[in-house]
Amino acid sequence: MVNLYLFKSAKKLHILSALLIKIPKRALRTLHSRSPALPIIPSLVTQPTKCNFPVLDLVQAAEHDAPPGSITRDVNYYKDSRECGMCVFRVENTLFKVHKCYIVREPCAFEDMFSFPYVGERVEGQCDEAAIPLSDTAEQFRDLLWALYASPAQLLALRNEPPAVQRLLNIALLANKYCIASYEAWSLDCLTHLAQSPSTRSFLRSESSKICSQVLEISALCGRQALIDVSTRHLINRILWSDFDRQPIYRVAKSWGLTELQSVIFYRDLVELARPGAAQSNAKESEPAFLANISDERQRSHLNSAYRSLVALWERVRRTPPAFLFPSDECGCPSHANCVETWGRLWSNAAASPQTLQVESSNVLGRLKEMMIQLHKMVMEENDVMCMDCSMAALESITSTKDGIILGLSKYFKL
Repeated sequence: MVNLYLFKSAKKLHILSALLIKIPKRALRTLHSRSPALPIIPSLVTQPTKCNFPVLDLVQAAEHDAPPGSITRDVNYYKDSRECGMCVFRVENTLFKVHKCYIVREPCAFEDMFSFPYVGERVEGQCDEAAIPLSDTAEQFRDLLWALYASPAQLLALRNEPPAVQRLLNIALLANKYCIASYEAWSLDCLTHLAQSPSTRSFLRSESSKICSQVLEISALCGRQALIDVSTRHLINRILWSDFDRQPIYRVAKSWGLTELQSVIFYRDLVELARPGAAQSNAKESEPAFLANISDERQRSHLNSAYRSLVALWERVRRTPPAFLFPSDECGCPSHANCVETWGRLWSNAAASPQTLQVESSNVLGRLKEMMIQLHKMVMEENDVMCMDCSMAALESITSTKDGIILGLSKYFKL
């Protein structure tokens, strides 16, 4: 709700009643189904919109008067024009004066803002002293205005520029917030393209944890499953195999119920806890030594249970080489049974190797990764025993085993 900073109670009641009358107009504009084909460039045609925030929540509750000199005009988006159809916004301590026709080219929350009543003797939004205050950052609003003023060529160019990720995130966030449907779809489409395009290195492999968590959150907020999936895939790899800051990702994953990411983060936390005490830990003891420093009894019990379950999982993985389903009549293998037997022997040798066993026993994925390195070398050395088709299928089965373990991690942790 907006605080109305007026001194005359009669004027305040008049404004409040006017605002309450306008609310149903926005409330009637609800979610509609969208076409599955998303536009590359935002359409100028009016589209059904959704609104995740009541219009009154979009306006910053702030005093209109500010200390002299603290308010500045934006260099690019304060159009010093006396022509009609302009509106002034105040975002943080920056004033933006823009053309209404660019802001309301499709139904959005700004329509209702332009219908706000008088502030004192002025119409809100018509001058610097009565600028409409918004609760965003100046950078976010500046990026939204860039998109609204951009030409089709500029929009197409941004689609292929990985450095533009932060700008696209700001556009997606505010387009969703202010119900500008086509620009929300366009910005998310661009982010998805940059994240999964095979011709470019995905920004999700190198950007900071803060940026990656923002991508994850905006894709969840807007229900963009394709972007959630590609983000999850890249983030799991970074969480498992690098010193990636997991906390921002965990907060988003917990907030949106992304259990696969949550369980991978818990797994990595447990592996890091177990690593210092690996030499002292014994799965047959009542409790692994590394848990002694955890004072919370419930947490210690939960971690102990997860630890033992993962150690037992490793025992099953060690004893059971993954099957590769390549019938002999399809792969042309002259002796498929011999290939299967050789694969089982190589698997057992890799599982029992010193390189594998030096990885902590609960770190099933770490041991599996070490085995994968060894098995690639072993299979190539056994090329006179295993045919090429069976060798490739056997190595690919390791990836399937790894993916299955990751998908099943949630059953070891209480989410």
